[in-house]
Amino acid sequence: MVQEIASNLANTMVEGAYVCAEKIRNYPLEDEESKEAGLVVDIDDVKFADIFLEFLVLFIHMADRLGVLTLDDHKRKEFMDILVEGAMNSSMEMIFAPDMPSDQRELAQETLYKRLNWTNLEFMSMNKLFAEKDEDLKGTLMWEFAKGLSQLIVGDDYGIAYIYLGVDLATNALEMIDIQNVLDQVSM
Repeated sequence: MVQEIASNLANTMVEGAYVCAEKIRNYPLEDEESKEAGLVVDIDDVKFADIFLEFLVLFIHMADRLGVLTLDDHKRKEFMDILVEGAMNSSMEMIFAPDMPSDQRELAQETLYKRLNWTNLEFMSMNKLFAEKDEDLKGTLMWEFAKGLSQLIVGDDYGIAYIYLGVDLATNALEMIDIQNVLDQVSM
């Protein structure tokens, strides 16, 4: 049961991350102010893959974070191991290395795991996920995620439009993925 639920969630997360990255790729910033500020960017396949991975890592982190509250340590470890492996395998097939030779594929997968671990550690340091009503977003997980995403897209001079777009896309995707409901099924 845990295997099937975690595998299904991994696929849902990969699909959700892909949709989010695609929406950013197609985000229309065509006004003169955006062009002058350098916010109109061409998102090539490499940048697209990075954007995709940022969303996927956020989704996996949220599963782990919520899993601490919902599952016992043994079940959480089993669930997260299956989830991460499934998400990484699906990502390799869909985005990163569908035609890559196996030795290069292993290296690419190892790099993905390292990035996942590094980003997960960074996200764990943020105590608040979202801002409360009338509270500043800065310092929350969603703000820092979206700020990093914006910097990835437009460089050092991050664009506030991409920050708010990132928060909006991530929030909507997390609602659709409904990680807590999935974890509740595993805890039964």
